[in-house]
Amino acid sequence: MSTRTYVKWTSKERSQLKQLVKHQNAHSRKFDWNEIADAIETKTSRQCYDQYILFFKTNDKSEVRHSWTQNEEQTLVQSFQQNPYKWTLIQKDHFPALGIRQLKNKYNQLVKAQNVSINSQSLNTSSCKDESQDLSGANKSQNLLDQKELNDMALLLQKMLSL
Repeated sequence: MSTRTYVKWTSKERSQLKQLVKHQNAHSRKFDWNEIADAIETKTSRQCYDQYILFFKTNDKSEVRHSWTQNEEQTLVQSFQQNPYKWTLIQKDHFPALGIRQLKNKYNQLVKAQNVSINSQSLNTSSCKDESQDLSGANKSQNLLDQKELNDMALLLQKMLSL
């Protein structure tokens, strides 16, 4: 471990740090802070790390929040169905710019939303059973189709959760 006295960061050093981090991030998701510090020369690895966390990471909201498209959500669910709990593989193949924790959180959010949707639909259809007995034949068949779709969704969710 090298000992260097602390000197305030210059704009040139910040720019160099940003370039080095981008370069390493393009090749892997882990940073070699010792290598970065050696390239900057006037800073220790800890100073480089702290500067990155305090200055770049906190100011860069794009790394904190990702706006998911519907296509990405479908890809995530399908990838999980094909490779259950293999988050590293899913990330590598489909979402290299996102972290594993982001993928897990989004997947769990989607499952929870699906679960809430199924439960609320289930409550609505069961409370309307008495009323549906008075409906005409066409409305009854539509209600049966809705119930079948609900059952199919529940089975799919159970399969997803059991994997």
